[in-house]
Amino acid sequence: IINFTFIISMFTGRSNFLKISLSYHHSNKLPLCSQVLFLSTSQKFHQSPSIHHQIYKKFSIFSAFTKASHTNAFEEASKLLENPKQADIQDYKRVFESLTSSKDPVKLTEKEATIILQILFKLGKAYHHQMNHTEALKYYLEALSIADKTKLKDSVDIALINNGIGTAYLSQDNLEKAEESFNKAKKIFAGPAAFDDELKYPTIENICMQAVLFTKQNNLQKALDYSEKVLIRIDDINDKSIADSLKLVTYDNLGYIFFKKKDLDRAVDYWQKALDIVDKDHGEDSLEAKILYERIAWSLYDKAEYKKALVYAEKCLYIALKNFGESHIQLGSSLSLLGQIYFKMGDYDEAIQNYERLSSILQVSPDEYEKQPGETYLFMAKTYMYKKDHAKAEEAFRKALQVIKA
Repeated sequence: IINFTFIISMFTGRSNFLKISLSYHHSNKLPLCSQVLFLSTSQKFHQSPSIHHQIYKKFSIFSAFTKASHTNAFEEASKLLENPKQADIQDYKRVFESLTSSKDPVKLTEKEATIILQILFKLGKAYHHQMNHTEALKYYLEALSIADKTKLKDSVDIALINNGIGTAYLSQDNLEKAEESFNKAKKIFAGPAAFDDELKYPTIENICMQAVLFTKQNNLQKALDYSEKVLIRIDDINDKSIADSLKLVTYDNLGYIFFKKKDLDRAVDYWQKALDIVDKDHGEDSLEAKILYERIAWSLYDKAEYKKALVYAEKCLYIALKNFGESHIQLGSSLSLLGQIYFKMGDYDEAIQNYERLSSILQVSPDEYEKQPGETYLFMAKTYMYKKDHAKAEEAFRKALQVIKA
């Protein structure tokens, strides 16, 4: 078994930026097991004064400050929230520390609590965009803690927090807690929030992320039902970039659902729809595109359409080289994919060339690719056997055995 995780979107600062995290669990042919995670909140929610989140801090908070210090801290926080594009993580951290030092949480007014929660939301969001879900989760959870102390319960703000918490847990494969958080948000959205036009996006996002959750739980029919709900309601969202982000996640999830159902034609069709959005929004040579090229390549591989699969696999390698250079671990999945395609095509020399190249990279950073070093040597050994080069096959088997024992 090969377990390879490729995380895309190592960038920050993109508005409504899609975050995709793909986890491949490969057996023999490396079939995909995917999760698509994102949190691309619309501008109105980036700037809304009612968004909240949470954090666990090692320092003691809410020590007594003067009234003037308290007022100044909240004024500074308000100004920062009015100009989010001019702020970074350190700005939000500094302001948060000032806020939490100025007043006991149980004595906060609703407006003051909202400001603190919004700062925490910004922090959680920023770490989410950096794919640091552990740190994001800390801020989201602290927001819930403060909301509880200030009696801000079952509000739309709490629903938004739970959406973020669910997404963070989902990225960590903590499916039970992810489901609990999404259900809490869902319950709130089903109340008065259901009639609020401005909350259509987070409500649909909640459905979208639950679809991903059900896919990871292997509840494919429910995942399919929820994905279809998203596509039905997507036209309710006026912001096209937001709608495209939700479509992209949903198409990708549908691709994986049908891949698991062994309906490869439909899987390729949905991944191609996702690729069309990525090409338009991020470019055909983007890291987002690489992931979808790789998905389509494996589907074509399973369909025994090796020449078509090769085209997509070569695109994967080209993008990896363009973004990471000649010897980066992120080339791993592309080289393994190419090796297996060439093997199926009977081009053993090309297959071995890709395996040798991958093994060289793995020697530099073996721990980052989990069981892949041993698997690579096994593929290599098998290819040498088909070439009737038994000496090199034996050498590759011995390397595989050495790595696996280690």
